[in-house]
Amino acid sequence: MRKTALLLASSALFAASPALAAPTIYTSLASFLAATTARGIDTFNDLTGGTGDVGPLSRSAGIYGYTAAAPAAGGFYYVPMGGADVALGTNLPIGPIILSGFSPSVSAIGGNFFNTNISDTVVPSTVTLTLVDGSGST
Repeated sequence: MRKTALLLASSALFAASPALAAPTIYTSLASFLAATTARGIDTFNDLTGGTGDVGPLSRSAGIYGYTAAAPAAGGFYYVPMGGADVALGTNLPIGPIILSGFSPSVSAIGGNFFNTNISDTVVPSTVTLTLVDGSGST
């Protein structure tokens, strides 16, 4: 039986803009886009919904490269979101998704972060994000 918990973005947005000492939280796509430039988008739609992989995955958002890992047993689950849309998720409800190895010019990340139940339905719940900079500091 597959279980799905934290899903990372049906589209993750990466941007190159001036670095900040502390994270700035934007609650709308419009405000994030207004504050960033040179964006790249990773829609995850090249992944086949309803399948998975143990990873890690080498990904790109436009010209920006990064690595996605799901180190818990079961690895990734690619969540079908309707039509061609796919979200990056995990096979276990407590499995983290780790994004790392960003291109040096990346200084911002945005996305739609949400949880789903075993039926791949988005459910209201708390999502915890841990930000790690290029030096490994959180």
